[in-house]
Amino acid sequence: MAKGKIRRSFELAGKSLSVLRKDKEMLLFPISSLILGILVTGIAVFLLYFSGSFQEIVHKKAEHVTVVWLYLGLFLYYLVIYFIGIFFNAALVKCVYIRLRGGNPTFSDGIKSSLQNIKAIFLWSLIASTVGIILNIIQDKFRRFGWVIGNIGQVAWSCAILFVVPVLIIEKESVINSIKKSAKIFVQRWGESVVGGIGIGIAAAIYLFAGLAVILLLCFLSHIPWIIGLCISLLHVFLTFLVSVTLNDIYTIALYNYATSGESTDIFSEDMLKNSFNPKPPSFYSGFRMPGFPGQEPGQI
Repeated sequence: MAKGKIRRSFELAGKSLSVLRKDKEMLLFPISSLILGILVTGIAVFLLYFSGSFQEIVHKKAEHVTVVWLYLGLFLYYLVIYFIGIFFNAALVKCVYIRLRGGNPTFSDGIKSSLQNIKAIFLWSLIASTVGIILNIIQDKFRRFGWVIGNIGQVAWSCAILFVVPVLIIEKESVINSIKKSAKIFVQRWGESVVGGIGIGIAAAIYLFAGLAVILLLCFLSHIPWIIGLCISLLHVFLTFLVSVTLNDIYTIALYNYATSGESTDIFSEDMLKNSFNPKPPSFYSGFRMPGFPGQEPGQI
């Protein structure tokens, strides 16, 4: 059983890669998001440092008013970062969905879709950043206990919102309904694990460490300057991260499409996707049953 799941996980990772090979421009979405995120972070650090607040925090001399403004600034930072990430993620979702439906998406198709749904994207960013700052405050104020609660909350929240963007962009649902439907899909369809994500993670780790080993060996044998080797290694890590994130999004959209419509695609077969779902609910949901659960077929969410 375990061997079958591992084998299937690598098959799903390979199918996700085949989608990316057909539309390499999909990588432009996470690249754009990362570049803008770094730019915004740099501006935030610059403003924090030159406002004197950073020094006050370091020397524990920050006044109450300063702390309030810091939390407000942190919230605005979260909001901008979440908006950037969700905007480009929504664009990627649209392109993947077009490809799975037999179309030939372009980068502009994704951007146009996000712009058309910019109000919903902003509202979702506002909710997500609010939850993010609340979890951050819990971790900061309650020390070890808060760290545990905050991390548990982050995991639970991440699971519940996994399909929010697809529902928001593809089904044009409201933000609240998208959150509800995303959580419902997760509870009813996710089961205890989704093997595709495991395969992508393992494949990315193997590729990452194998590449770093080769770079290290070449530096040692060819007397390549270590600074050049370091730059190549950082580029390798950067590209591996981008590809793995994109592959995971592609796979998530394939699961969403199958869970909501019951339809497979030429790339992801029905058997492959059907076996990715465990019809049994996660153990932490074992105390209750949701309508139509268990035994409900895909497409009946």
